[in-house]
Amino acid sequence: MVEMVDKGLNPNATTYNLFFRVFYWSNDLKSSWNLYRLMNNAGCLPNTQSCMYLIRLFRRQERVEMALELWNDMVEKGFGSFVLVSDVLFDLLCDMGKLVEAEKCFLEMIEKGQRPSSVSFRRIKVLMELADRDEALKNLSEKMAIFGRKLQFQHEDEQLVHSTHT
Repeated sequence: MVEMVDKGLNPNATTYNLFFRVFYWSNDLKSSWNLYRLMNNAGCLPNTQSCMYLIRLFRRQERVEMALELWNDMVEKGFGSFVLVSDVLFDLLCDMGKLVEAEKCFLEMIEKGQRPSSVSFRRIKVLMELADRDEALKNLSEKMAIFGRKLQFQHEDEQLVHSTHT
């Protein structure tokens, strides 16, 4: 990359993605992270594909702090698809028992006008129920109501159980 810049060529997100892909498949977290920082320092914002390679690598290696740093950059600078990246992020956070962080990211998405997936909501919902975080769950449900109907997951879950037993 440095050689490209030295020769007057400015790489874009697609150029960086070629490297992110190789680093992802070789499970090279250090090189991916260094490239991400180089990309940011060069003023090139990652696209959704860049973010997906990174967030999936962070999940694979259980690197919550790096995943949250990427997420914070996405929220602050407005790049990448929150919906796609958030599903992987929420999986990582929930797997690692980081329910408070998952809730914070979930609320940030809503504040940005992005609707988290139902799959992510259901996962967080179950964990909040297990942790007796009823007020937090009620807050998330109310915030999600801005996207349309009020979430009625208990009723939907009952219908799902009923339909699988008939």
